[in-house]
Amino acid sequence: MGQLAEEYGYNDAAESLLVVDPSEVFIFHVTRAPQAVGAVWAAQRVPDGSVAAVANAFTLRRLDIDNATGQCDGVTSWCSADMRKLAFAAGWWAPDQPFDFTHAFADGTGPLYASGRRMWRIYELLAPESNLPTEYDDYVLDAPYPPFLPAMNVTKIQAFGIMRDFYTGTPYALDAGMAGGFGGTPDRWAPGTGEELVTGSWERAISLYR
Repeated sequence: MGQLAEEYGYNDAAESLLVVDPSEVFIFHVTRAPQAVGAVWAAQRVPDGSVAAVANAFTLRRLDIDNATGQCDGVTSWCSADMRKLAFAAGWWAPDQPFDFTHAFADGTGPLYASGRRMWRIYELLAPESNLPTEYDDYVLDAPYPPFLPAMNVTKIQAFGIMRDFYTGTPYALDAGMAGGFGGTPDRWAPGTGEELVTGSWERAISLYR
């Protein structure tokens, strides 16, 4: 996948994908190269017994990289050959700093909590002992959530429930308050003309269509 993107290019802003088979899970990120030629990509294997939360944002941080060659190890991490070189040339990474893929290549997440809050909720449900923060100043710079965490054994029913989740029982519940209406609906559509004049944005639930 990554080699195809390098060879033929990638014309969208970026994408985060999960590559899954019955025995392994990989997180795959790809974005256009700084010169808009080719692509930059990275992938990391999710350790056995762990859960990964990917909510429409880059999540990979530290990759297993050989500092001498700048190449990923090909065992737990994979990446484009010139990943660090391109980040350095663009001024997005300094060689005296640990390399953080999301820090180097992510360009924000839109609304402040659009992706991070969903990551928090997934980990709160599946790795409750993680005790991760619900708030942060900047998703990219603060790195509030790891790409994966050890988790309880996850059943199919739990997974289905998480995909339907809208923060019930938390301060961010979307089925409560005036916006939920008399029926307690968790749906929040893109703002109309009037709402666009109001500072802030609705929470984005895991169950949301976008």
